[in-house]
This record gives sequence, structure tokens and C-alpha cells, in this order.
Amino acid sequence: MAAFDWSTQFRFKANNGWIENGEYSFTTTSLTVEVPTKLTKCVSQQVTPQVTSGDVTEILRCDKTITSGHITVTREAKPLTLQTSPEDAAWITGNDWVGVPVGRSPVAGTIVGFRVQNMTLPGGSPVIALGKQASTALLIDTTGGTSGFVVGEEVSQATSLTRGVVVSESVAGDQISLVVRTLEGSWTTGLVSGATASMAPNTHVPTATAAESFIDATNAWLLPEAGFGLDIREADITVGDAANQFTSITVAKGDMIMFGTTSGGSSDPSGLFVAVDIRPTATSGLTFDYAFYGH
Repeated sequence: MAAFDWSTQFRFKANNGWIENGEYSFTTTSLTVEVPTKLTKCVSQQVTPQVTSGDVTEILRCDKTITSGHITVTREAKPLTLQTSPEDAAWITGNDWVGVPVGRSPVAGTIVGFRVQNMTLPGGSPVIALGKQASTALLIDTTGGTSGFVVGEEVSQATSLTRGVVVSESVAGDQISLVVRTLEGSWTTGLVSGATASMAPNTHVPTATAAESFIDATNAWLLPEAGFGLDIREADITVGDAANQFTSITVAKGDMIMFGTTSGGSSDPSGLFVAVDIRPTATSGLTFDYAFYGH
């Protein structure tokens, strides 16, 4: 464990005790850190994050226990919830319970909860599929565009007001194949411009929806009976390849979470409510201010 660092940690006498204050940092995304101290007993403490992402709320805690000259500070990112409206019946009926949008995740994180309730059931024996809609598209230009798009750069198409980020580029003869992650809009055949290259795609193909990234038909739960609900909490979640397990719980920032069923029908499904709880990934290397009082 680290030693007391007099350049960022300070202590001074106060009444009959000592106050130690300064700054310290978590290692990457770790949830605990040991803060060096000269105290033998901590009577009170205060820990405050200096800077957090605008998307992530992190709670810091300290139990004041001193072990081997260190005090443990822990943190937890507060989960957020994406949910459908209970009145999504028109969408659900029209799409046979396939590709129902739950919401776009504003953060990267992990799924820690999942709830489903429905007023009526579709026909058949529906099982739950939960996944994310892919946000990439393949643009192909065979008419002699300029290659040299840079991975990570933003490209745009003025005619459709569409913009996206380059994922990859490949060139074979006169054909340029560009994979982009769409930020907004819908690609057409108009000119796509980047910082050093351009193309006018004569083919633009959105990536197929990945509707079973988190729960697929093999891993699925049965849809709850009419008027009943399914409530999966963090302690219930297991990642694996068996029934009632998640195939994955990792969510990227910007993922559009989609809900659906398989083996069901379209006979009057309505009144759906779906909620997905996501715990954001902790801010890497978060620095916090602290003050310990004791002797």
C-alpha cells in the first residue's frame, strides 16, 4: 500500500486532535482505494469527488476504520433506469412484440435489473428477448470516391443532414467500403465528406438489429401471464448459456435497448411495461478531496 504523500496530503493540529486533508485517486475503475493516514483513530470523515462525468453520479463512502495505516474509501455508481410507456400497445400490436424500443443508454455500464409486466399476452408461447439495436451502417461507393477516411473522425452528408463516426474503411479497386456509427439521420446516396476523403455511396446498408444481445431465445424467460410481472434483480442475474440467464450484460454508451419476444403471435398484445436498470461504469481514475479528523 502507498505511503503518506506530503505533496498532496496535509495534516495540522486542531484542538486535541489532528485534521488530515488532501486529495487522492482511485486506480482506473476500481471501487475501493486505501488512503494513507498518520491517524491511529478517525473520529469523523468527509470525502467528495472532485470531477465526475456529467452522465455518472458516484457515491463515495468511508467507514473510518484504520488498517495498517490506511483508511478505505469506497464508491458506487448510482444505477439509472430505461423504461417503456405502459401505453405502447399500438407499437407492440403493429410489430408483433418485436423490436420494441426501451431507450438509449446515456452511459456505458452493466445491466443490474430487468422488469416486465403486461396486461394481455400475444398468442403462442412467447419468451423474452432483450438486446440492442445496432447503430452502424455500411456505405459502399464503386464510382471512384476518395479513400483515406480516418477511424474515429466524424463524417457528414449534407443532403440528408446525417452524420456519423468512422468505424473502419476498406478499399478494393475502385470500391470504397465505409462502416460508420450513425449519430443522427439516415444515409442516402448523397456526398459523404470527411476531413481528408469523400464518397457518394450507391449502396447504404444499416447493420441488422441485434435483438438478442442480452437475452436470446435459448436463455429466455417466459413472458409473464396477463396482469403479472417479472422482476429480475442484480442478485438474480447470471451470465451464461442456459435458460433464465443473460447472454451478456455489458452496455455501451449510446446503445438503443430493444425488447421483444419469440414464439409468440399478434393476438391483441397490449399494456406492456419494460424497465432495464443499468449501473454506469465508474469514472476511471476519479480524484476526490477528503478530510479526516482524529488522533
